[in-house]
Amino acid sequence: MADPISDSELAKLNYTREWLKHGFVTEARIRQELREAESDVEWNLDHYRGAALSDWIHARTKLADEELEHLLWLLQADPDLESIIVNGLIGLNSVLSLTTTQVDQLEARLGPTWANTVSRWRARLRIRSEPWSPESLELFLEVLTGPQLSRLLAELIDRRALGPNDLQQMAERGQSKRVRHEATMALKRVRR
Repeated sequence: MADPISDSELAKLNYTREWLKHGFVTEARIRQELREAESDVEWNLDHYRGAALSDWIHARTKLADEELEHLLWLLQADPDLESIIVNGLIGLNSVLSLTTTQVDQLEARLGPTWANTVSRWRARLRIRSEPWSPESLELFLEVLTGPQLSRLLAELIDRRALGPNDLQQMAERGQSKRVRHEATMALKRVRR
């Protein structure tokens, strides 16, 4: 059995003992990263922490409240990881199912810097969880931007939530060319 990781070994990769305590990284992973770091002096050591945290977040579909508290601690202790934490929890590619209370806690800790990201998460949640309505259409067209629209549009089409009028509005008013095109193609399929 290998000796426990020392504080000096943790410090070489900019980890703290809390990373191990909260389970964000394992000793085996740290040993592997130490071997890699010794052989590649060009590697930015911050990438190890970012990759470990990203892997930890992506290995989950839900977060226990205690795990969120650990992430909020990390957010304060290591502000360089803020974007990884926020995007991992509520970003476009997040598969985590957070509760509204958990997002409220995250929003309170983040402050206004991430207000748009939180607002878009809430809009996506509302569109996904409530019956489709004219308000849903306006949220889709006015609040959401970028790749999230295309992914959400595909989801809505698969659920058969959209009527011809909704698709027509998206084809005409969609914020991206891709969404306008996808809505136009879906409308053609509906009209056949």
